[in-house]
Amino acid sequence: MIRVLLLVAVMAVTVGTEAVVDEARAGELRPTASAPASTAQAPQARIVLITASQACACMLRLCKSGEAELKTALAAYPGVPAPEVIDNAKDPDRMRKLTEQYGVYMLPAVLFLDANGKLKKLYQGDMKRDDLKRAIARYCGKG
Repeated sequence: MIRVLLLVAVMAVTVGTEAVVDEARAGELRPTASAPASTAQAPQARIVLITASQACACMLRLCKSGEAELKTALAAYPGVPAPEVIDNAKDPDRMRKLTEQYGVYMLPAVLFLDANGKLKKLYQGDMKRDDLKRAIARYCGKG
């Protein structure tokens, strides 16, 4: 509980700043299902959006803005799978695991993970559409 409150406090204080981590932290997300090796497709890079649907007004505004920027950036790259969306209000345990695993300290956060779940790029806070587009092109093979 203290970690979550601290996370919210840090997010509230640092709203409006952008924090970027580039290939600095490694980690893995466990696949939800796996097909037999003979029929499995090659794993793809994934995008994970961690957001908040219940928070203070300024945090909600920042999260909605980040979601919109990501959606607009993704529209320029047909064929890129939709991001996995983790909402802190709906799945706090999953959010906590990801924030600890990948060093997320501000919402919204967009994680670009390689096929093995290794963090390649992390955006937190104020999202910039052009930065997101560059990351999609680089890490999702759509350039």
